[in-house]
Amino acid sequence: MTVDMFKNILPSVHRADKNFYNNLPETTNKSKLNFWMVHRWVSSGYNNKEYYIRALNEWCNDHYSDISDHPELQWLLLTIVGMRGQTYPKGCFVGTPNSKATESTLDKFLLAVYPTINNEELTLLKETNTNDDFQDLARGLGYTDKQISDIFNGKRRSKKK
Repeated sequence: MTVDMFKNILPSVHRADKNFYNNLPETTNKSKLNFWMVHRWVSSGYNNKEYYIRALNEWCNDHYSDISDHPELQWLLLTIVGMRGQTYPKGCFVGTPNSKATESTLDKFLLAVYPTINNEELTLLKETNTNDDFQDLARGLGYTDKQISDIFNGKRRSKKK
């Protein structure tokens, strides 16, 4: 089961749903939940953006490397940041400065979606997601099948087993 950032994760952060992470179905690969990416989206709340950036830095990012092996704790810290009623438009991502261009079509696509991402973050994003995940992202952003095929050099989605 795939957990959707906009339908499941971000609303759960803002409901302060402390049980969301533990209540994910057994079929969900919890290790695929990319807390770094969740932090970036939470900090993009277009209402009260300054609050989110400060709260995330104070409560979630401080000692991040120490708690990175404790996903339940990371989730609980995220829930104290949430403000009820916050919504996230899909084009409102807060990246980091120092973006650098690369040559692959996948990299160009990801840089277009996340214009301020740097090379290290780009590498991490590609390591923690599959081509199917990126194709789903492209589809969700309204890319046509031809555009998606061009991005992935004609490679189609892998068949589900």
